[in-house]
Amino acid sequence: MVYISKQDQKYYRYKMSMMIADTLQELMDMATLVGVDHKWIKDHNGIPLFWICKEMKAKAITAGADEVNLRWIISRIGEMGK
Repeated sequence: MVYISKQDQKYYRYKMSMMIADTLQELMDMATLVGVDHKWIKDHNGIPLFWICKEMKAKAITAGADEVNLRWIISRIGEMGK
């Protein structure tokens, strides 16, 4: 399953959302589907993620990503890092 943060974080003039997934394959598949270049993958303590713009966020949600609270994502990252 792929997860997208409901809350947007300001990044310069952009508003970005965090995208994570249960597996790296799911994350990369969704990135490809919504048009995120794989070179933009980030690593947060061993957990892969992408920061995506509103347009890509909308595409990901349409494609089945689950929109969740940012706190839930941060908690999930902590669990995945164990």
